[in-house]
Amino acid sequence: MTAPDPRRLAAFLRERLPAGDVTVTSVTPIAAGYSRAMYQVDAVVDGRISSFVTRGDPPPEKAVIDTDRDQEWAVLRALTRAGDKPVAPARCYDADGIVSGTKMIVSDFVESETLRTVLGRRDLEARPEQARRLAGVAAAIHGTDLRTLAGTLPGYPDWDAYLDARVQQWRDIERNHAESDPFIRYLAAWLDEHRPPPAPLTLVHGDFHAGNILVSPDGKLTAVDWEFSRIADPREDLGWFTAIGASMPPDLVSEEIDVFCAEYRELTGLGADLINPWTISYFQILSGANLFGGVMAQASSLARGEVRNVKPIYVTGFIVTGHQAWFHGPQSLESALRSAPEPTLGAGVAP
Repeated sequence: MTAPDPRRLAAFLRERLPAGDVTVTSVTPIAAGYSRAMYQVDAVVDGRISSFVTRGDPPPEKAVIDTDRDQEWAVLRALTRAGDKPVAPARCYDADGIVSGTKMIVSDFVESETLRTVLGRRDLEARPEQARRLAGVAAAIHGTDLRTLAGTLPGYPDWDAYLDARVQQWRDIERNHAESDPFIRYLAAWLDEHRPPPAPLTLVHGDFHAGNILVSPDGKLTAVDWEFSRIADPREDLGWFTAIGASMPPDLVSEEIDVFCAEYRELTGLGADLINPWTISYFQILSGANLFGGVMAQASSLARGEVRNVKPIYVTGFIVTGHQAWFHGPQSLESALRSAPEPTLGAGVAP
């Protein structure tokens, strides 16, 4: 995706927005978008100053992970129509790449900073309230009426079929890798053997972490970057938050695990048998398949000489980190099960 041409973008917005006149005044790259090409667009719409974010695919030679913009747009449109979800309103979609040569989503710009930045200030007194607000964001996402997403995301006939597929995804990562990786086979077997109690399948964000949660000046939280959204066990989002938080702290969920779990249970109606530190730890591991699989696939392509993109070289370190962390994860969880009637979050589970 090249930077949107201001005049072409203005013409596109005039056609797609309920506006009579649009003038684009600036187009600025957003550095935070790692896997997608993103730009902040400032414009004057019918005499009013407005700001948008465009989100499209990078050139193929710079791509690290492939995801579907059509699917992401469909999810964002459904959440925007719902009106009560923590999402930046999605405005229009260039499905034909007429503005910048790639499919492009246009959403409202949210004046904000990331939750990771806010948490980095180490205001410990504010942590419990921040944890409750984060639980509210997760509960709002997971409470989405799946009927509004009919035909948008693939589903599963039941929870067992879902978990079968997720464990198989780990097995497929090893099978498709350029070399044998017995540890991943062990990890898949362990996940299969230690299944937690089933929870209702919901919409999940899929990349739920503090860097993808924006905090507005009024304290409102907004989730962005929905490219991995899917139908899954909601605990995937909770586990992934702690996984990313362990490698890029602070980890608000683990720091305030009792507050977070209590608030999330209250908002969703799920019991302590489903939402507890042990089940979240289990999903720390299970939820890593999407991102880890993409990284492993890129590393394999690089090893086979199929790509010349240098980006996979920089992310291969995550493979080593993941192996180290997941090696200790199952042992930590099994030790917690043996030593306590109500297991606590295992240290060192996440990458």
